[in-house]
Amino acid sequence: MAYTPSSYELQVIFALYVVILIMQLLFSLYLGRIVIRKKKDVGYIEFDFIFSYFLSMICLCISRVLAIYFDIFLTRLDPDTFYLMPNVIIWKTSITITLFGILFMLITTERKVLNFRLKAVPSSIILILILIYSLYPINSAEDFEFASRIAFLASGGLFIILIIFFYLGIRIPGLRRTTFSFAFGVIIYVIGQFIASPLFITPLSEIYGVRVFIMSYFLYTIIQIIGLLLMTLGASGFVYTETETKDKPIKELSSDSKVNLEESKISLVETLSASRPAEITEKEVSLYREQNVCLVCKGELRRFSVYLCPKCKVLYCENCARTLENSENMCWVCSEPIDESKPVRPFKRDKEEIIIKSSEKKPEKQKTDKISSKK
Repeated sequence: MAYTPSSYELQVIFALYVVILIMQLLFSLYLGRIVIRKKKDVGYIEFDFIFSYFLSMICLCISRVLAIYFDIFLTRLDPDTFYLMPNVIIWKTSITITLFGILFMLITTERKVLNFRLKAVPSSIILILILIYSLYPINSAEDFEFASRIAFLASGGLFIILIIFFYLGIRIPGLRRTTFSFAFGVIIYVIGQFIASPLFITPLSEIYGVRVFIMSYFLYTIIQIIGLLLMTLGASGFVYTETETKDKPIKELSSDSKVNLEESKISLVETLSASRPAEITEKEVSLYREQNVCLVCKGELRRFSVYLCPKCKVLYCENCARTLENSENMCWVCSEPIDESKPVRPFKRDKEEIIIKSSEKKPEKQKTDKISSKK
């Protein structure tokens, strides 16, 4: 028989739930501030990883409110009432919102990191599992257990992100602090979820009584907050390089040191075109790759904002990659398209210089013709 908490235990658990909710709201405000700050720098809200994680945190806040209503006020943590109506509707809604938050992050990771090399198969599988879970009818405790298993499989999107981030941290040392912070945050968060599950609490509570039950939820709260904190610090680190070093490529690529960058209206596209080298040697490419430096702006890649050429494995920071995408749309080394859906516009510096020179000499030719005709 499942352990049913007392009124005192429910009050303590309610207070701990509220603490987690407050921390989630604070993390959401922090992430929202970063999103707004980036919008001011870039000019628009981009559906990147930091924005998807911000949406996921909002989903967690909504899900936490529903969980408080479900656990404390509807079921009072009595497993025998979980599958009853309308309790099961609130439970399904809460879990579905959380799963969609995970799906947002998975889609963004596939698009920004993997460049849809897996053809969005993981995202599609997770979406199908979420739909099955949402539509599956629950009329008994057995149905509730089966739906819980489907929800667990659907949450596997978080483990896919975890694997991708560990892969990034291992392959690119400059990203280890950020990616590992987020990845370990995910692991700690999942451990916290397990500690609060009936599989862990119920057997121990029946043996040791109230103390184990309360201590489990205290431990659950601490671990959840630590996991969310690491995930938030890791996710926020992905965008700081882009916002804080916004003008760094222009400063390093500008050949005129007397130019006032604050008043200058030179765009990054013009700067890249003017500073592009005629040839890049394999020695330079290997050196930049070893030092985790962007090929264009020579800036160190310490955060998540990085583009890896799928053909030659050259590293670009996200700012330079986007600028190249909007100008030439090709890698400086192998000429591979950065965005395969857009046309490639090869760089033509020599032709432009010839045109400028010829246009300047035309008036001189006209004057010499007139002099010769008079003679």
